[in-house]
Amino acid sequence: MRVFLEKKDDDLVVADASIVYGGVAPLSIAARQTKEYLIGKTWNQELLQGALEVLRSDIIIKEDAPGGMVEFRKSLSLSFFFKFFLWVSQEMDEMRSIREEIPLSHISAIKPFERPSAVGSQDYEIVKQGTSVGSPEIHLSSRLQVTVEAEYADDTPLPPDGLNAALVLSRKPHACIISVDA
Repeated sequence: MRVFLEKKDDDLVVADASIVYGGVAPLSIAARQTKEYLIGKTWNQELLQGALEVLRSDIIIKEDAPGGMVEFRKSLSLSFFFKFFLWVSQEMDEMRSIREEIPLSHISAIKPFERPSAVGSQDYEIVKQGTSVGSPEIHLSSRLQVTVEAEYADDTPLPPDGLNAALVLSRKPHACIISVDA
């Protein structure tokens, strides 16, 4: 977002603006109607309320947009403009009358938020099993596999009257089967 303000009498008037949102839709969205609304208006609370109304209809996101959450993205675009308005208002030294109109709770939205680094610890009991760090751990079934004592499904005897089955694949797709030589 970008705004160029010119001083006219005792007011600051929007001479030019650019509002483009990236990440709310598959392609970046330029809020052209909102830009047109802003140009020529005095930078004050009335401008903010009107711009938010125009912006609400200016940002069009299809209901089937990739990523979903269409209503969240629309409200996020309004919140970004509100934060931009507050930031511009605070940055201008001449805007003392505007700052008095903005509640202190709103000004907190543009202050940098600092979160301390996360610190964690993990407690666990060390149980010594006779191996040292870096030594391979022997799998429980490895001795049975090496001595050929491990039992597999193919090693179990077939029950009485049991049958074996095998898959017979055709060498010609979509062919009629006339006979099978088992």
